[in-house]
Amino acid sequence: MRRLLTVMVALLLALTGCSATSGSDAGAEPSGGYVGHERAAGEDGTATDDAAAGEESTADLDEGGLGGEASGDGESARQVITTGYVSMTVEDPRQAARESARLVEHVGGWVEQRSETSADGDLDASALLVVRIPATEVTTTLERLEELGEVQQISQSSDDVTAQSQDLDARIRALRTSISRLEALLERSGSVEEIVEAEQVLTDRQSQLESLESQRSRLSEQVAMSTFELDLWSTPPSAIEARGGFLGGLSTGWDSLVSTLAGLSLALGVLLPWLILLGLVALVAVAVRRRLGRRQTATAPSAAPSSPPEEPSSTQP
Repeated sequence: MRRLLTVMVALLLALTGCSATSGSDAGAEPSGGYVGHERAAGEDGTATDDAAAGEESTADLDEGGLGGEASGDGESARQVITTGYVSMTVEDPRQAARESARLVEHVGGWVEQRSETSADGDLDASALLVVRIPATEVTTTLERLEELGEVQQISQSSDDVTAQSQDLDARIRALRTSISRLEALLERSGSVEEIVEAEQVLTDRQSQLESLESQRSRLSEQVAMSTFELDLWSTPPSAIEARGGFLGGLSTGWDSLVSTLAGLSLALGVLLPWLILLGLVALVAVAVRRRLGRRQTATAPSAAPSSPPEEPSSTQP
């Protein structure tokens, strides 16, 4: 009996590994040799019940909706991830951002990211939102958003991930069937070594299943909730166009002159208090120096005039 269980575990490792990696055929059942081995292993009919339980779990998975909504002909519906970008001109970007958020939340979505900028000098007011909209409400929501202002740009893209979804579904089905059969083997436990080996394989299969289910869940969430970026402006970015010709150059030069003078005025305003302070310090230093010079001149002794040197007398030969 121990040898038989050892052989069963070894064959189960090889066959379930092939079944998990070949899961790209969506809806495919485990190979006949695998099921036949399970049936031969149990003379009392329990293996047949385990195989049936595995088939029932596969059917439950199909009904659970991991493969998307079923169409009329029994095939999985297309899985599409939709993303988009909308740029609009509105009177008040902050107010429009609040209305956009309420509109998205009303249809079952949410705001994932939001930033607002108030008008400051030449900088116009703007708001940026990243929203998640139910895929079934994208068209209706975009039509309502267009009523908030004037649309400057709109773009939308779709990524078909049906094949990826079906591959994940098939691999999940294969792993669930494998786990079900491993649990059945543990119930007919043999030696301690066989139990430990089977539990290690079961733990590995469960870890793989959790990873695949997590990937499938994220994919389903991206399919169900479309991502859109809303860019709201009080003045469209394209409103200020480049001007050419003599007048355009003159206007550009004048703007540059005004900006330069404004910068110089700002620098002068910053430096003026320091210049005044340095000037006062310089005046005090000059006054002190002059006063000290006068005192030194008044107290210095008068020097006696020096007699001119005598000329050497010339001797005649």
